[in-house]
Amino acid sequence: MMDEIVKELTLLLMYLTSWKEDVGFAQARRTWKGYPFETINKLTDEELI
Repeated sequence: MMDEIVKELTLLLMYLTSWKEDVGFAQARRTWKGYPFETINKLTDEELI
C-alpha cells in the first residue's frame, strides 16, 4: 500500500517539476530525477517512465 503511494507521489512530483525542451524538430518533457533510485527503478520496470 505505502509503496504504491510513494510511486504515485513520485510520478506527480516528476510531472509538476518537469519542463518542455526543444529537441530537434520535436519537444521533449524533461524532469529532475533526484528521487530515490529504488522508486525510479520500480517506475521504469513498470514502464511508467
